[in-house]
Order: sequence, then C-alpha cells, then structure tokens
Amino acid sequence: MKYCKKCGRIEKENAVYCPDCRNSRLAEGEPDRNFPVAVLRAAGFEKQRICSVLDDADIPYSTKIARKQFSADAVTGSSNADYDILVPYGFYAKTRDILIGINAVQPDEDDEKTKALSEEEEKELSDDYYSTKNKLIRAVAIILFLAVVTGVVLGVDAVMALVRGFMNFS
Repeated sequence: MKYCKKCGRIEKENAVYCPDCRNSRLAEGEPDRNFPVAVLRAAGFEKQRICSVLDDADIPYSTKIARKQFSADAVTGSSNADYDILVPYGFYAKTRDILIGINAVQPDEDDEKTKALSEEEEKELSDDYYSTKNKLIRAVAIILFLAVVTGVVLGVDAVMALVRGFMNFS
C-alpha cells in the first residue's frame, strides 16, 4: 500500500504520485493508526449524510476543504465547497465498509471492473468512432443542421417582408 503524507489519500501499489495533490513522494507501507486518511470527497447534502453516518457509528472524523467553489454562501447559508472526509487509519476499514453499505463508495471488486481501458481497447473504440461511416453521418448531420438554420432565417425574412408589405399597404 502507498499513501500520501500530504493529503492522506491511499493509493494503489503501482501509483507513482498522488493524483489529488501531485505529491511525488508517496510513503510505502501502512500509515500510523492515528494518521488521518481521506476516505472520500463530498459536498452539500452528501457530506452531511456521510458525517451523520460516521457520528452514529462513533467513528472520529474531520473534514478539510478540498476545493472552494464560488457561490452565494452568504445568501444560502450553505457551502458549495468540496470537502475531504478524513478518518484515523485505524478506523479506515470500518469506515469503508459503512460507506459501501450506504452506497457512498464502490467496493474494490467494482473498482477493478471499471478501471481504465487498455490502450488496445481505447484505440479500437477510437477507430470505431472515427470510422468512415461515422464521419459520413456526422457530415450529413452538419449539412442538415445548416439547411434547417438557413430555412428558418429565410422563413423569418419572408414573414417580415410580408408584414412590412401589409403595414405599407394600410
């Protein structure tokens, strides 16, 4: 296991740097039992829901603002900011199980299924997307869109000319 001493993220063994804070010095092994580790990032109602669940389970936690998002905080009285929810490493496994139970995070098995596609799969999808057939369909769609826009503009001009003619006739 690797973890970031700066932001508390736990990373996979093959991680070279922390994707969150770009720290290139990841520590190896398990952190100290009281080291705060980030279990997830949440905002608004989701953050309140998770904090309530952790309170009910008597799990100590803290929140740290991750990214400030500008909003009308003074008017609404609530923050739109993203928060990292941190728990001591000794409570990490229990917290993760609880969060999986309330559907706040996905289990590790699902993470493996949804990991990034291999380069060959990406190339295959890319080649399929940009195939000649798809390029032809996109070109026809663009031409039809331009024809519709041109028709609308010409139609509006014709209606306006008709209205002007009636106004001059009166």
